[in-house]
Amino acid sequence: MRIEPASLTIAAGAVEQTFTATVTGGDAVTWTLAGVGRISPVTGSKTSYEPPGSVPAPQTATLTATTGGASASATVTVTPVSATAGNLSVYLDGLVEPGARGAVTVDGPDGFTASLSSSRTLLDLAPGSYVVTGTAVRVRRGNLDAVSRPSVICPPPAAVASACPVTVVAGETARVHAVYEVDETTGRLYVPGYDQGAVAAYAADRLGATNSEPPTLLLGGTPSAQGVAFDASGDLWVTDWDHNAIREYAASQLAASGSPEPRVTLTFGGLANPTALAFDASGALWVTNRGNATIVRYDAAQLGASGSPTPAAVIADDGGGLLNGPTGIAFDAAGRLWVANAFSRTLFRYDDPSGLTGTVTDPPDAVVASSGFVGPQGLAFAADGALWVGDETTIMKFAPEQLQASGTVTPAVILAGQGGVGGVAFDAAGDLWATDAGGRLFALTPDQLAEPGSPAPTVVLTGFPGVNLGLLAFYPPPAGSPLAQPALGPFP
Repeated sequence: MRIEPASLTIAAGAVEQTFTATVTGGDAVTWTLAGVGRISPVTGSKTSYEPPGSVPAPQTATLTATTGGASASATVTVTPVSATAGNLSVYLDGLVEPGARGAVTVDGPDGFTASLSSSRTLLDLAPGSYVVTGTAVRVRRGNLDAVSRPSVICPPPAAVASACPVTVVAGETARVHAVYEVDETTGRLYVPGYDQGAVAAYAADRLGATNSEPPTLLLGGTPSAQGVAFDASGDLWVTDWDHNAIREYAASQLAASGSPEPRVTLTFGGLANPTALAFDASGALWVTNRGNATIVRYDAAQLGASGSPTPAAVIADDGGGLLNGPTGIAFDAAGRLWVANAFSRTLFRYDDPSGLTGTVTDPPDAVVASSGFVGPQGLAFAADGALWVGDETTIMKFAPEQLQASGTVTPAVILAGQGGVGGVAFDAAGDLWATDAGGRLFALTPDQLAEPGSPAPTVVLTGFPGVNLGLLAFYPPPAGSPLAQPALGPFP
């Protein structure tokens, strides 16, 4: 039998240290402590040792683990805090994924800053005022990314907040806890349903196997919904095809099923059968309009209140007739705008979309065609930069090198047997999810995406019929995808 670590030196007031007893056989382990500090729990293969907040001189504690007729001990030496400096212990509670980058930052005098991803004691700090700030981090839920958000518990008399001040005093150790909890409105796949006038959300536990169960959440009051997108705050934006409108729902309105009042409703102002949505890195909202064959941009400042704002930019056809049936819209990792034209069977690329203002009829920077196109609709970029297109008869992959110039391109991969594909989106595991005209929501694994063929979906969901185009979205977007840019939230 042995204990790890066998010996340890720790500062008074430091964060707890975990000790592990390794035993042969299945006997229960009991822990005892002799000396300063405390341990918890006292049974099981592991215990945590918490040193006292202060000691006048170095003190020793002995932890003993006993099982059957065997025992082992570990020694802890607790050292006093410097008389001229102080310590700050920051506890990260409930952070599911170890090593999540930059969960908590500590800022203090003379430009001091530290970024913590696990519980830690900052030693020998200059006395003075410090600020401990918690930031949201990504955690995994099945094959989906979710968001864990912190509440920082400040020393009295301050309250719980996202950030709190703390005073470091010479010779003492201050303590702050950042308690992390998963935001249950995240880690979901959101699917618009035209026929139902609703948006469905599926949590990870509904996406693991074929089923006809209802979605985790049903957001009503979204008539003729075709496309969804999320802004940097996690608010949901939904197109309304029939009524030429776009609606925003705050993240807080996505906790439970219902038909809440939209926070913002945009009407007309350049909207004509709005179809798909995408946010760029500046927070501007881009919308495809099938009704008048345009692509419009609303800058972030235009999105704060309901109304009929004039778009900051309107991309119209150059006279060649190729901007026809604009449907899917997406940004690549370089910030270039891509649009799928369902009727002209082309993909458009705009290299500097943020530089466009007013009505623009200039041709796109690239036009990509393919003999395989019947009606390209949904667009999704993979982490490797490949562009996947949901078409009326197939799903197609275009490698990054095939997207650099205009031309007619043979897809790198063609997946047949999926009729009427609308929206496509990648989850955090690299599975491609798609909607089809039959009202299915289905998934294909990375192995199935690697080669041409007619793969059978690994998961098929049929509990939300009538999706029509179903231009779906994950929130948060998976790490490594072009969607997971800084403008889309403070997730590392």
